[in-house]
Amino acid sequence: MYPKSYWNYRVVRKKVIVLGKECFYYGVHEIYYKNGKPTSITAEPVSFGYWEELEELSGTYEMIGRAFTEPVLNYEDIVKEIKDGILND
Repeated sequence: MYPKSYWNYRVVRKKVIVLGKECFYYGVHEIYYKNGKPTSITAEPVSFGYWEELEELSGTYEMIGRAFTEPVLNYEDIVKEIKDGILND
């Protein structure tokens, strides 16, 4: 059973076209869920800036570290799943 809504960091593979060639890039994104289904994803990978407290920085890096223990997600698949969920609600 999932919490009603939550979010986490996930490693995401994103397809891009560079000079006519298909390439893949990896980044850490925030994904938001409702009832276990994704409802949104950050368009760009998270940036690692400054925190007011060292504990906040440490906690963020721990959460990001957990993303590497989960399967890599495909950006296009997540976006499609979100759109399909919106259309079917």
